[in-house]
Amino acid sequence: RNRMGSESVPMSETLRWILKAKREGKPSGLGYISDQVPLWQNIHHWVDFLNQDTPVFTGVERIARSQNQAVFYCDVRRVKRGYYRCLIRPITLNPAQMPEFAITDAYFSMLQHTICREPAYWLWSHNRWKRTREEFNRRFEVVNGRVVERVKA
Repeated sequence: RNRMGSESVPMSETLRWILKAKREGKPSGLGYISDQVPLWQNIHHWVDFLNQDTPVFTGVERIARSQNQAVFYCDVRRVKRGYYRCLIRPITLNPAQMPEFAITDAYFSMLQHTICREPAYWLWSHNRWKRTREEFNRRFEVVNGRVVERVKA
């Protein structure tokens, strides 16, 4: 990834990196890889993804809203062995004007479309659905927008 001048930024440092680039006047773009399952305390939203109730990260949307940065989806298609084409599709140019979770919902809708079109290229081996809403509701509650563990009686 770094060979062509890109820089890998750990998830925990993303906002700091964005603010630094903005402060220094550097043009920048960020690509997020959203293929992981959030930790229990990081679940803030669920989507219907491939006909499964799925917990998803919402950090990209929160950062885009706070910085009012346009959000795009990279729709990658395999042309032939070793050759790929990436279509950059806008999700929103004005994230601050979008309803809450609309960006995240649009992203997962586009991702689902990509996977259904070319399922062989999606990594099926990880267990995207190991966290269920029922288990989440049993163990946690949301208080003032924060996920907190339920007190055991």
